[in-house]
Amino acid sequence: MSKKAKPRDLQKLKRRSSLSRPTIHILCEGEKTEINYFEGLKKSLAISLRNFLDIQIISSKGEPCPDKMLAKAEKLEPEKGDEVWLVFDTEKESLDKSRMEKAEKVFKKCNNNTTYFSAISNPCFEVWFLLQFEEVDKNLTIDQILQKIKKHRKNYSKSKGLEFDESLAKIAIKNSHKRFKSASENSFPKHTSTRVHLLVEKILSIKSSEFTCSR
Repeated sequence: MSKKAKPRDLQKLKRRSSLSRPTIHILCEGEKTEINYFEGLKKSLAISLRNFLDIQIISSKGEPCPDKMLAKAEKLEPEKGDEVWLVFDTEKESLDKSRMEKAEKVFKKCNNNTTYFSAISNPCFEVWFLLQFEEVDKNLTIDQILQKIKKHRKNYSKSKGLEFDESLAKIAIKNSHKRFKSASENSFPKHTSTRVHLLVEKILSIKSSEFTCSR
């Protein structure tokens, strides 16, 4: 099996910026929670960064199945140097037993690709929110995850989610890396975890590098 290709680094993005801006397409399964979060992340970027990097956030809109999401992503026809990230859940508790199968199939396709990447969560995107407040060291149901989040944010609503907060995102990145200590980040997440940190960490690293270069 070929090794997972790493997302292109800042220097490669800068080299291409003089010709055209590379784009990170973020295709979200959800229509509100994930969209709102990544829109907040996008808004946190400095205007100077937007001069050489474009971030497009797209809702799957009625195509929530991972395989259909991938088909929609491929229709975006990304240019050389662009990246397409699929943000979706395993929904392990779903009555649709083929859901996990489809999720794993899409994950594997993205895992051996240099254009398409997966920010998959098991069982739901809210794992990412929980990791902003505490470590996750055991498997949890969706209800348990939501209950734990409400201990930190009493008025938390699943439909609204949480707004992007860079300091909390950095805590979640750290906790997410810890969660993968016993399993490779390139392996399909069969335990309660998320790969959203790979996408957020990438964008924050570009943001940080741009800030350093502009000083």
